[in-house]
Amino acid sequence: MKEKRKEEKRLQKAEVHAALSIAGLAAALAAIAEENAKGKPELEHEQSPARKAALASAAAIVASQCALVAQSVGVTRGQVSNVISSALTRTSTNDILTLTATASTCTCVSHKLPPPKKKSPQKRWRS
Repeated sequence: MKEKRKEEKRLQKAEVHAALSIAGLAAALAAIAEENAKGKPELEHEQSPARKAALASAAAIVASQCALVAQSVGVTRGQVSNVISSALTRTSTNDILTLTATASTCTCVSHKLPPPKKKSPQKRWRS
């Protein structure tokens, strides 16, 4: 019984960390898209301002949804807020690679952990 609770707690921690990592990655992508939308000279591409703004909006929605998913697996609002605030300032190539690697690793780990064992369904009596 104690081992089961320990395994469930470990799985939940992995899910929480994966959700936070993905929310952070999505927030960083939203920040990059916003930088692109502002038309900084070093970021000039062949994209129109409208396309850049749409990308920023889409990435912000993804970040928002990831935050909601994170909260649904037990992450507190404060944790989400901290991760997103941090990610919005981490937009260098190295930062994005680090966020991507962390999110990927956490996602892989949380999917490889065995799911908690479900209780066997109770037998129903036939009349």
